[in-house]
Amino acid sequence: MSRTYPPHRRRVLYLGEISEPLPWLPPNTHSTIVPILDGARVGAFIIENPLTEEIRSLERAAQQSNGIVSIFKAGGAEFCVYIGSREQICEKAAGGPESELGCEDFVGAVNRHKESQFTLALRNGPMTLGERTKVMGILNVTPDSFSDGGRFLNMDAAIAHGEKMAEDGADIIDVGGESTRPGSDAVPLEEEAKRVLPVVKHLSKTLRVPVSIDTCKAEIARRALEAGAQLVNDISALRFDEEMIKVVRDTGCPLILMHMMGTPKVMQQDPRYDALIPEIIHFLQERIDFTLQAGVKLEQIIVDPGIGFGKTVEHNLGILRWLGQLRSLGRPILIGTSRKASIGKVLDSEVWDRMEGTAATVAIAIANGAHIVRVHDVKQMARVAKMTDAIMGKEW
Repeated sequence: MSRTYPPHRRRVLYLGEISEPLPWLPPNTHSTIVPILDGARVGAFIIENPLTEEIRSLERAAQQSNGIVSIFKAGGAEFCVYIGSREQICEKAAGGPESELGCEDFVGAVNRHKESQFTLALRNGPMTLGERTKVMGILNVTPDSFSDGGRFLNMDAAIAHGEKMAEDGADIIDVGGESTRPGSDAVPLEEEAKRVLPVVKHLSKTLRVPVSIDTCKAEIARRALEAGAQLVNDISALRFDEEMIKVVRDTGCPLILMHMMGTPKVMQQDPRYDALIPEIIHFLQERIDFTLQAGVKLEQIIVDPGIGFGKTVEHNLGILRWLGQLRSLGRPILIGTSRKASIGKVLDSEVWDRMEGTAATVAIAIANGAHIVRVHDVKQMARVAKMTDAIMGKEW
């Protein structure tokens, strides 16, 4: 069967070195992979929507390097996985036009994976990500948030809490006026504006740290940016409001793109994946491509795998375990695990009793490549981040 895909739909992603079978590969490949690994560390690559000749070239390369090639479909895309010598496959790919491997640059995929520091252009100056972990404090100006619903609906209480989080070590204050807990309904635009805009305006004037706006509505984002916000955090990854891309493009602000299956109303109704990590990477890459084609700068994009948004407990644990594979996107990673239901299910704890569980997820996320952690308990998690950064050899 011949495969034809537009060039932008075909991409090489390097997932790093592995020493054990990748859990999302088809089960029948595991018996083939184990003898190849045998305690060794080999490179793992994915080609999205490969052409037939590319698969054949990879199969020949795999034979020469004691590697394997596996094909599978997931999330509406086809994937070719190459596992074998990273050096040999990169050497073949770097051979120029006459190279046997006609696919996109394998060397470039490795280089993207190596990137660890990024710089966001904010209105009030640059923000470097990667030297140390940045802490994003959650400020829910809502009556029905899953963790602190109603506590900060009053403007004065919200402002005081935002100021306290900044004092406790938050590097960003993320203000949201619409709950995105499982089963939640959308909030009318003017109600959301009434909740968040006065808070954004006040905090943007009084705090040294930047304020981000957590919204899926373009008009809310536009007004919040005019009021002083400097980042947009869109859990829909620009899918719910077609005008949002124009707001981001025209203002040039940093943008957080998150993976979510479905909508908050239905996302937890039996979520299923054929291959969790490749599907998340594929989704985020498509959203990155969409933003770039609309004129947004790559340097302003942050990615979030969406812990708890259309995932089971096992999915969420898998994302944390394999978070480093998102480095293949070449963009900074944000992770938001704070007080979430998966922690409650593992520890059999209520939402107010998930501090230790949150701390564990924050530490492992940082160890596996997160640049920003989005949390409720800023003082405690800033200390967790600082300790983890010290262990990982980062600034602290």
